[in-house]
Amino acid sequence: MMICAIFLFSSMDATAKMLMARYEPMQVVWARYAGMMLVVSVLLAPRIGPLLRTRRLGLQLLRSAFLFAATFSFFTAISRMDIAAATAVMQVHPVLLTLGAALLLREPLGPRRIAAIVAALAGALIVIRPGSDIFTLTALLPLLGGVFYASYALTTRFLGRDEPILTSFLYTAIIGTIAASLLTVPVWTTPGPGDAALFLALGPWGRRGSFC
Repeated sequence: MMICAIFLFSSMDATAKMLMARYEPMQVVWARYAGMMLVVSVLLAPRIGPLLRTRRLGLQLLRSAFLFAATFSFFTAISRMDIAAATAVMQVHPVLLTLGAALLLREPLGPRRIAAIVAALAGALIVIRPGSDIFTLTALLPLLGGVFYASYALTTRFLGRDEPILTSFLYTAIIGTIAASLLTVPVWTTPGPGDAALFLALGPWGRRGSFC
């Protein structure tokens, strides 16, 4: 499921980068969430009422905000730098997630996980090439995205203890769509038919990736 999610998100990222050559990043973020909301509304229509009931509203809102911030940070980054470089910088999130899980969730942090963290950082450094042109202020965006994504994953683990996964999924779609819709109005550009098809593809890819 993790490999499936990575493939779907990679397809979404590549499409987003193509679109951001002609449109503002926030409009692309809006398309990602609006498409996701459309699909979710169709699939969960009979159950939306019960699924909206939550005992952790504050944590649901915080989780949704973390993912929205991570998406915007990363999409803005890939609009200004190579996807491979941005992804390599964002790979700080598994390290933060592993450390956060050990500190907050009391998950074991044994030699294997420590070795995996070191290997991940080494791989990222090979791609980033310290001292190269990748080290700019723009590189802070995927780094920030990694921090937000790790925070999103940790809150997902907290919520997964006593909240249905579809409830968390629904709140992610609703909060992201509302926030992106408000922020897209000032930068909106009406897409042509070809670009509209690409915009429509972002939602299903993001939805399937998030569900995985």
